Amino acid sequence: MRSWTTNTCNGADPRIKVACNGEHEATTRTIINEVQSGAPEADVVVVSSMPDNQKVFKDGRVLAFRDVLFNIVMPNVALVDMTIPWMKMLERKEFSDLSGNNINHPNDFGHRLYAQVICELFRERQPHQTVDAKTSYAPVE
Repeated sequence: MRSWTTNTCNGADPRIKVACNGEHEATTRTIINEVQSGAPEADVVVVSSMPDNQKVFKDGRVLAFRDVLFNIVMPNVALVDMTIPWMKMLERKEFSDLSGNNINHPNDFGHRLYAQVICELFRERQPHQTVDAKTSYAPVE
């Protein structure tokens, strides 16, 4: 398993954020290419992150990273959008109800939300559909 995290791009300088978004896409594509070069038929699942606590990070970096991930959906590469379902949950719950550290890591309930949304990916659907909880965990058409 390989990963890229938002912790890599902590910083207030907007130029860093722009560079990180470009690097985020390039790094994610590199990871996918490494996997698929050894196993061309391998399916890759990319998962966007939960948003940060806006009281700590007000920069919206997770949404920007999520948007970049939509650029890499292609055959054998699926995107599970965790950002929007998390934001929907925050309409009714406090951030601390979902987070283990009240900053940027899920608690048990948050992990269950991840599992629920990721499991939706394995329902029968058309190729190149993303999983998104905006419509009751239904695939985006």
